Amino acid sequence: MDKLMMAFTNMMDISYKTMLIVLVILAARFLFRRMRVPGKYICLLWMIPFLSMLIPFRMESKLSVMPEEPPAVILEMREEAETFEERKLNYVPSYEITEYDTALHNSYPLKPVKGEEQQGMDRISQWILPACSVLWIVGIGILLLYSICSYIRFRHRISTAVLMDEAEEIYLVDNIPSPFVLCGKKHGIYLPSSMKEEMKEYVISHEKEHIRRRDPLLKLIAYGACLVYWMNPFAWLAYYFLGCDMEAACDEAVIAGQDAAYRKAYAKTLLFMSVGKVNLHAVPLAFAEGNPKDRVEKIAAYKKPAFWVAAAGLICIGVLAVGLLSDPKGQEQPGGHGQTDTTGTELPEPYFTGEGTYAKASKVNMKGSTGLGGSKLYYVDEEKIVFGGYYGVFVFSKEKAKMVASVDLEELGWSEGCEVKVSKDGKYVFFSPEADDFDYAYDWASITMYRITKSWDELEVFDNLYDEDRGSSFEQNGEKIYVHLVEPQSKMIGDLMYREYVLHEESRDIVSDKYRHLFLEGRFKDVQAFEPEDLVPLAKAEMVIQGELRSVTDEKILKWVEENLTVTESIKGGTGCPFYNPLYLTRKDGNVGVIYPATDSCSVFRTENGNYYDYTLGFEDNSEFWSYFEGWLEGMYPDIYGRRDKEAEQEAFSEDAEYVDGTWIFKGKSYRYRLEVTGRMNSAVKDTTYVIVTNDKDITFEELFPLSGLSSNLSAGDELRKDTALIAIK
Repeated sequence: MDKLMMAFTNMMDISYKTMLIVLVILAARFLFRRMRVPGKYICLLWMIPFLSMLIPFRMESKLSVMPEEPPAVILEMREEAETFEERKLNYVPSYEITEYDTALHNSYPLKPVKGEEQQGMDRISQWILPACSVLWIVGIGILLLYSICSYIRFRHRISTAVLMDEAEEIYLVDNIPSPFVLCGKKHGIYLPSSMKEEMKEYVISHEKEHIRRRDPLLKLIAYGACLVYWMNPFAWLAYYFLGCDMEAACDEAVIAGQDAAYRKAYAKTLLFMSVGKVNLHAVPLAFAEGNPKDRVEKIAAYKKPAFWVAAAGLICIGVLAVGLLSDPKGQEQPGGHGQTDTTGTELPEPYFTGEGTYAKASKVNMKGSTGLGGSKLYYVDEEKIVFGGYYGVFVFSKEKAKMVASVDLEELGWSEGCEVKVSKDGKYVFFSPEADDFDYAYDWASITMYRITKSWDELEVFDNLYDEDRGSSFEQNGEKIYVHLVEPQSKMIGDLMYREYVLHEESRDIVSDKYRHLFLEGRFKDVQAFEPEDLVPLAKAEMVIQGELRSVTDEKILKWVEENLTVTESIKGGTGCPFYNPLYLTRKDGNVGVIYPATDSCSVFRTENGNYYDYTLGFEDNSEFWSYFEGWLEGMYPDIYGRRDKEAEQEAFSEDAEYVDGTWIFKGKSYRYRLEVTGRMNSAVKDTTYVIVTNDKDITFEELFPLSGLSSNLSAGDELRKDTALIAIK
């Protein structure tokens, strides 16, 4: 079934391209007819869509005018077809990459988590594709059977034909209304026995031209293509116009060089034979086929085409063939639809051996856990972020706001005990799995895995990492930009974000600060930093909670948000409230912006420009704000939702250590001292006291928080450095 569905998906892909080609050919045909390009060249135009349907491969060309990839629905169909058998058997095969392997598996872009309604639609779509695939193949069988039966019935109908001219293979038949050419056994020209003698010369000349041009064979091949692509109306449209233009081309060939009297008699014969015309099955070429009125008008207006017109027509056909029968140069490899970012990198010889293999993309469950070890940052620069965990390794494009490559570690058996590094230039991801005797390099631009011949310790790798491999930085336009991988409190993969901020050189205050989700697949590619005056009028509010992108479109709720978040009081010096989960706001003009509401009880939000605002003037807390968002905060903090008192918040952000035999035991580790350090964050209006356990009795607040802005997301249990842990915030 999976092979049938893949064949159906490929047919739909080619049908989509054929549709575009036919539309272009129709436009070209119109221009050719206006320019009086010879009919035989117009027939050549229709070879292009049929070649597209029949040739199983496509070359690459810079002249290609075809889209780089098919519509999203076809990509989804292809992914559905590829994973059908795996889902049916509830089994995911494991592959071992060796230098002798060929392509392991096609890979496709990650999809953002879907709501219950969309998941229900997906469950329905799981049987739609198999059903359509079966319908397609059954339809081919029915049409083929019908064509064979029609041919047999038609052969029986002309079985009484009498040979008129053995040399020319011309037959006379009693029960046919129009002359035609038939290929196959007893092939030749068939004329109605009632045809007037003076008309036979014109008809025979016309049908001989068909035979000379091999039109019966070409039309039979085109008909076969239509049987395979019977679902595509543009295939049948191309077949219809091919027949019309074949007739017109033969008309031109017969009357070329003839006088006006001959053309008049020829046109009269055509009109006479078109009266009472019936449909002849089994695709014979009948004399009166096509549009007789159009053919007669062309015969009457016929003029020998100029040489330059014919030459220009041939050149145009060649250009169209190259542009329509080729794919854009640099299009992604099979199995990389939407996922590659072609950088044209060259593979350093010392690093790799073998031809490489395609690496399967990671299929991520957005509600799955990031695991005990959490997620790690492997590389960062101004363009991309490389990160991952047991669930896979991912290359995230900041410009596209989505994954451009990924590797499924579980599929390879590398989800445990696999060291991951990235080359200094960010082009390759290196893997050293304990379960394998070899190390590997992944060229993410081509989605290809190679075996490394160079020693692991000799590789030049990116090493600008800190904060337990969750923080890094890079230089851009002379400015140092810090990046942190933000592990969500929910521990759900779909909630994973990265934080990017800039510090003032002297004061170390945070100048700009933004969070972005990593698994929204370009959903918020172009996001503005909204201020209160930018929030009106709103069309939608969205936030990622527990791996889902939740949205509110109710006009009453949005009106409340507009009224309360635009009438605010600026907070000078900021606040120590936690701000990290973006609230994406879409205005009615289509612009999308972001603000960060505090996720504790504070009625405050901050902007990415470093401004803080109290948005519930006269209210004690922000419970009314969150009540409008259908339990969003409950999804983030199920333990404290609905309990806004200080005791509940203190319970949520405090733990304690046990004093045993002169040492403090906290989360399985021993510390010598339990201390309290007090200080003020650069973004806070008052001092905060932090209860810690440590081995350094002289530790100070400034030593613990050199980048004070990083502490807004601190919670009990966080390890501040190797010898110090936070147990409470007062």
